[in-house]
Amino acid sequence: MIELNLRITLFALLLLMVGVSMLVWQGLRRQHNVSTTHQELWFMWDKFPFGIVITSPENTVLFANVMAQRLFAELGSASPDILTQTIHRLGNATQITTPRNGIISHPLPLRWWRYPIDNQGSLLVITDGREQQRFIQEQQTFISQLSHELRTPLTALVAHTEIIRNPQTTDVVRHASTETIQRETQRMARLVRDLLELYRLETTADLPLQPVNLVLITEEAIAQVFPIAEEHQLIISFNADTRLPLVLAQPDRLKQVFLNVLDNAIKYCRPEDTILIQLEAATDSAVCIVRDSGPGISAMALPRVTERLYRGHEQVEGSGLGLALVEEILRQHNTKLSIESKTTGNSGTTVSWTLDYAPKAGK
Repeated sequence: MIELNLRITLFALLLLMVGVSMLVWQGLRRQHNVSTTHQELWFMWDKFPFGIVITSPENTVLFANVMAQRLFAELGSASPDILTQTIHRLGNATQITTPRNGIISHPLPLRWWRYPIDNQGSLLVITDGREQQRFIQEQQTFISQLSHELRTPLTALVAHTEIIRNPQTTDVVRHASTETIQRETQRMARLVRDLLELYRLETTADLPLQPVNLVLITEEAIAQVFPIAEEHQLIISFNADTRLPLVLAQPDRLKQVFLNVLDNAIKYCRPEDTILIQLEAATDSAVCIVRDSGPGISAMALPRVTERLYRGHEQVEGSGLGLALVEEILRQHNTKLSIESKTTGNSGTTVSWTLDYAPKAGK
């Protein structure tokens, strides 16, 4: 919802710019300086991320910026005649004296606002609603998934609490129920923690990047997960290019990327599988690679592994937000997460990303 509010605020500011521009235009028109003002305003309006159309009282299109022309073309209104008819649909074309607004849902989701210009025409502002519609659908899906994720542990907590309170429950059953309550409580705490972490990442400014030693951060992450890997009987190895310079990163967040990726590999690998962490020096960036010999990810599941709350197997513990966090952190490092996987032959998954080198001192 924060993201949606920020978009509305940005749109309101841009709309204010249009209003100020119109006031300037009208003032200069009275001083008989119309031609120059047209060119300057129209050049500026062409840069706006929403459609702007100026019409005469007869509904003739005097100006349509680049975005408006693109939207009308997608509506099937490429010719001037059809464009005029479309303008007419967007609020009574003749003698408009009061602001009007409306929505077009087909064939594109558009929202429009129409304002009079001294009873001598009108200003039409059009926004493409597809991105907002997609965002709303994603939020609805996310809320539905979150409800499901919370419902399962809550149901278990209620059921096992009743079992513990039952005087006829044996000590063995009571102990098992207590362990279940502890496990499900930890699962909910992990889910809430990761959700708050993702929320903070998505709603804060860009991360403050600084020169960091990539090898040291990687070694710290490996040391943290090494005991867990040993418990799972996994073999971890680490190779780093000796030519690696410092990279631009936020140290704690970068370490979190390695921890989440390694945690994911450990959860899905089988005993005796291997996990290789490799750092390579490319021309302008360092390449980080985490490769395992696990069972791999199916072609159907691979596009979904970075989705919020998605887990490849329900029996595997986790919040389903680990790779979503990784993807968001890397986005704020101006890079992308790449995942390749095979489930047959030499099965396994390779996760990789790049990090820009830090500028050398004095440059």
